[in-house]
Amino acid sequence: SFTATITDADGDVDADTHTITITDGANPQDAATQSVTLDEDDLPDGSSTNVPALTQVATLAFTAGSDTLGSFVFTGIGGLDTDANDGTAGGTIVWVMSPGDREIKGYVNGDAMTGQLAITLTLGGATSIDPNLAGNVTVTVTLADNFANIFADNLQTSFDLGSVTVQGSDGDDTVTGVVNVTVIDDVPSVEIAPAVADDTPATDTVAENGANLSGAITLVEGADQDATLVISGTGFADMSFTLNGAADVTLVRTVMNGPDELGVLSVTVNAGGAASWTFNPSLDVAGEPSLSFTATITDADGDVDADT
Repeated sequence: SFTATITDADGDVDADTHTITITDGANPQDAATQSVTLDEDDLPDGSSTNVPALTQVATLAFTAGSDTLGSFVFTGIGGLDTDANDGTAGGTIVWVMSPGDREIKGYVNGDAMTGQLAITLTLGGATSIDPNLAGNVTVTVTLADNFANIFADNLQTSFDLGSVTVQGSDGDDTVTGVVNVTVIDDVPSVEIAPAVADDTPATDTVAENGANLSGAITLVEGADQDATLVISGTGFADMSFTLNGAADVTLVRTVMNGPDELGVLSVTVNAGGAASWTFNPSLDVAGEPSLSFTATITDADGDVDADT
């Protein structure tokens, strides 16, 4: 407000005051909620590696009001899941936000000093938006490691990591935008190849005292390592392998049918993850018996695949 005061030569005075009220202009507008999904099978040790797909970008479209909109930051880590497997040991996720509140990192198997970096969320895009204009703020999400969930459903199940909130301010008002983050679980697979490729891929035939049969066992461990492989069947003890890449391992079993020895089954898993089977039939067997064996792979999450 301001006042006008008049004083004449006699010293008489009159005054009047006028007040001007300045109202706030248009308010800025929040951004619509966005979602990003990443897939563990895209990891370098996943079942379907696709490194470019490990980075996804969510775009938050804000609109400034009558004032310049800026100061975009993450509001915190409270909306993010800190346990990938509902309380079971080993599933803790440790979240760390940078001092400038523009980057969030998630660690598994320990904290920022002792664990592995699993995921990073980085704020980018517009740092300020001029009055009455629209602008895009981005959240870039990069997956670097798998999470220790316990779905064990043999499916590529989605794990909801929660959400982050981005906040901006024009000095008078604040705006927010939310980004939901989901990670799809990877699953293993196993396939036993026959010794003879024909129209009966699940079976082979060999004469007693015939030549050895051999074939490949195709293993896809997936991102949730270290998986286990078990070869089981009737007439022999299970063979169990840990797929940790430590060394080549061969296990051998004599296959029995009651008192009758059908032959020797051996399975090799090498350090690189390739596997094979060999069956050496006995010299003489009674009748025309059959045997079968099943390969079962179980990843660190408990997901299972099998082939016979």
